[in-house]
Amino acid sequence: PDLPAFIDGVIAEALAEAGPGLGAHTIVLGTPGLVRPRTGLVTASGVPGGRADLGDALAARTGARVILENEVKLATIAEHRAGAAAGRADFALLWLDDGIGAGIVLDGRLRRGASGGAGEVGLLKFGATDFCGLLETPAVRGLPPATVADRIAQGVFALVAVLDPGLVVLGGAFGRAGGDALAALVAERLGGLSPAATEVRAAVVEGDPILRGAVLTALDAARDAVFGRAAPPGQDRWAAGPTPAAR
Repeated sequence: PDLPAFIDGVIAEALAEAGPGLGAHTIVLGTPGLVRPRTGLVTASGVPGGRADLGDALAARTGARVILENEVKLATIAEHRAGAAAGRADFALLWLDDGIGAGIVLDGRLRRGASGGAGEVGLLKFGATDFCGLLETPAVRGLPPATVADRIAQGVFALVAVLDPGLVVLGGAFGRAGGDALAALVAERLGGLSPAATEVRAAVVEGDPILRGAVLTALDAARDAVFGRAAPPGQDRWAAGPTPAAR
């Protein structure tokens, strides 16, 4: 499938429903995989029709500015700005869903890493399997909550040992469903693994946190364009298409 054409069609339908004569100023797109901070190239997304130059292709097709971001990092923005980590300068979001990953905020800044791979904890190896394999639905189906918490705590410990974020938020469908009870079990097990004091909370952003993070990012871009502000330190992100000053 032609993914840029499909996305362009969805945007056109949304604009038509919103009212006549409207155009897109900024498009924020969340994707699985790594988004290279300097080039915007996407790797290992696994999306049908996905392409490395998706951001550039969509910007060329729509004429709008396109901000491309990893979907877990968008959810991290939502929890930081309007969720369980509001007001915290340091935290990590552990995303427990169809895929496993993490978003990292240190000193108030979302950290992407040199190649966009910061937080790819699903690749961590535990014996013969990886962290994703430990927490895939078939692997945890029927297990008691305490055993599931043991498995989650292994990944959380890796984050805490390297980053010492002080707070870990359990997000994604799995983390949200487990709620405070699962968070408490993970915190208990983590206390026996790490000397670093770490709070564990369930994510609280309602609805789709990836969408919420994208909306917050788009609003930031719109405000920057109107008021001529640069992105806050550490919040700079890859974008294609016209710059705010050119529109």
